[in-house]
Amino acid sequence: MALAALLAVCGATVSRAQSADASGTPVQPILQIEAGEHSAPVRRISVHPERGLVLTASDDRTARLWSLNTGALLRTFRPALGDVRQGRLYGAALHPGLPIGAVAGSTGSATGTDHSIFLIDLDTARTVRRIDARAGDIKRLAWSSDGTVLLAAYAGENGVRGFSIDGTQVFELSLPGPSYGLSVAAGIAAVSTLSGDISILRAAGGRVEILNRYRVPTEQPVGTALSPDGRQLALGTLIGRQNFTQGAGRLTTQQ
Repeated sequence: MALAALLAVCGATVSRAQSADASGTPVQPILQIEAGEHSAPVRRISVHPERGLVLTASDDRTARLWSLNTGALLRTFRPALGDVRQGRLYGAALHPGLPIGAVAGSTGSATGTDHSIFLIDLDTARTVRRIDARAGDIKRLAWSSDGTVLLAAYAGENGVRGFSIDGTQVFELSLPGPSYGLSVAAGIAAVSTLSGDISILRAAGGRVEILNRYRVPTEQPVGTALSPDGRQLALGTLIGRQNFTQGAGRLTTQQ
């Protein structure tokens, strides 16, 4: 009975707290229960083996930093909250050299472009920079191998953008379908769409350029992974996995 009463009180408090001004920004605090772990599906995991860190992003509107060695929770980050979708996180990426993590998702109003990418200080869980994402539904984030460009794949506006660490947009490419796949290795980035289109980019030195674009006979790729040398590409789809080797301007299927 005590637990039921507590949940009832919490639910009422959340309902009152979700009143907002004309811009959709909450005008009152929003109450959340801290369970010490994620309370909804984890959408993304970023691992930094050398530093022994794991960054996770979840539908519960939190990003959490964990110890890779012990599994202990180290930090919890909460972006600004709003309506039922605002604050859900789908992208997470640990910087290769700095104690910074990037998280994003649907962090603005449902119909607006006021979405953000948050750069987090891993030592304090505080926001060190809030980048204007230009659109929402960011499904993937990835730093270039040298850490000079942050790539973001969008499923709402169907594209990929690149940002410098100071928040300046340095690249934009429209895509023919929602993008759920983004992988970086050896200065190369691969972006996939649900329509089967693959874009191979060079991302280094604060710049991004298109190297090749392909169409693969694979239905609805939702996961993309480059080999460490950037030459082989694995696509995870709704029906299985397909491996490719890229070179000479084409993708070759691996049997």
